Amino acid sequence: MNCPQREILLTQSIQGDRQAFSKLIEGYYPFLYCIAFKWIGNRQDAEDITQKACIKVGQSIGSFRRESQFSTWLY
Repeated sequence: MNCPQREILLTQSIQGDRQAFSKLIEGYYPFLYCIAFKWIGNRQDAEDITQKACIKVGQSIGSFRRESQFSTWLY
């Protein structure tokens, strides 16, 4: 997915579009998983943490102010 598509999905996600959020987070899921796995070192726990992180992101995406890159905010 290229940057303009991600920006559109991000804008739509911030506005509450669940389908856009699903597509957006699908693109960032490997990034989140890698972070969790580096911290935990266990695949199943990293998967659980990543899923919980995605839920939290969904709950708080409206607070993203674009003062940083979205990936930085996720981290």
